[in-house]
This record gives sequence, structure tokens and C-alpha cells, in this order.
Amino acid sequence: MANIPCDEIMTKEVAACGPEYNVRAVARLMLEQHVGSLPIVDSERRLIGVVTDRDLVVRVIVPGLDPDSTPISTVMSKELVTCLPEDDLGEATSRMMEHQIRRLYIVDQHGHVAGVIAQADVASRSGDRNKTAQLVERVSQPGVPEPVPNGMTP
Repeated sequence: MANIPCDEIMTKEVAACGPEYNVRAVARLMLEQHVGSLPIVDSERRLIGVVTDRDLVVRVIVPGLDPDSTPISTVMSKELVTCLPEDDLGEATSRMMEHQIRRLYIVDQHGHVAGVIAQADVASRSGDRNKTAQLVERVSQPGVPEPVPNGMTP
């Protein structure tokens, strides 16, 4: 991937929600937007968390939490992996592989969401089949199960 900045590959129109949304509202928004991940942002659209459809299963459904009374802030991932718009796509792909994530949020220097790069974006827009194959292989490797509320493990 020869010096392609993230902002040339990323999807710029990104749906987001605030930390006060309940789980059901977030799931509904994900369904309406046809996405498997949503950034959670503060009132100034700074990234403060991320939630995936897998998070909803592992952190809400399995432990039996009420989706109507559970705020998304209690189940969102807070350890964020991001890149800047001017970062090289190679760096973004390396971070995705290292952290085994399929979507990488792009934030500006103030932490505001600028876009997202999905594994599919790398595959369809980068032109580097080897890097794409490496990304798919690395992200698809089984990882250590994450702990979930109430001491349950998936």
C-alpha cells in the first residue's frame, strides 16, 4: 500500500450516537444504517467509545441485561484504536491486524470522528491483494474471549 492516506479510503459519512442511548436504540440505529459497529461520541462528536454487534451479544444478551434500561456507555469498548486522516493506509491496516479489528475509526487531531475504514474498504480500494489477505487472515484468528459483566465468559 504505497502512501495512500486514510482519508482517501475511509467512509466519511459515519452514523454515531451518544453515551446516553440505550442498547435497544443503538441496535435499531445499527440495523437502520446497515452497520456492524457504531462510534459513541460526546456532544462535540469526539470519539469516546465503540460498540459492535458482537458487543451487544456478548455484553448484553448473554448476561441477560435489559436492552431498554442499559445505557450503551456501560457496554461500549473504551480502549480505542484509531488513526488520523493523513496517516498512511499501511499504518491503519497494521493497527487493524495488531488489534484484530474489522473497522478502524479515523479521528482528527481533536478526537472528532472523521470517518471509518472497514476491512472491506481495504479489500476493495487499496489495490494490494497481499495486504488484504494478511488483514483478513489476522483479523479472523480466534482471540482470547473477553470478560463480560457478571463474570460470564463467552
